[in-house]
Amino acid sequence: MNELKKDFKLIEDKTFKLSYWKQVRSERDKNHREGTNVDETGVIPCMQLGSINPGELFGEYLKFVPSEGTMEGRGGYLFPKPGM
Repeated sequence: MNELKKDFKLIEDKTFKLSYWKQVRSERDKNHREGTNVDETGVIPCMQLGSINPGELFGEYLKFVPSEGTMEGRGGYLFPKPGM
């Protein structure tokens, strides 16, 4: 399974009757050598906000993310970083 798909989990909160996407796996980068603190990250709610539902859109995005890298040694993101 793709790394991005493993990083996020759809969580159902029975108390507030709300579902949301949350980052559940730490991410290491040049500024966070030990990884990020996933307990302090925000969430993507699955609720109607005006004319869009951010959680639903994020779930749809994850469906289309390739399971494997599109280039050897690269991630399989649907929208890769532009080359500069």
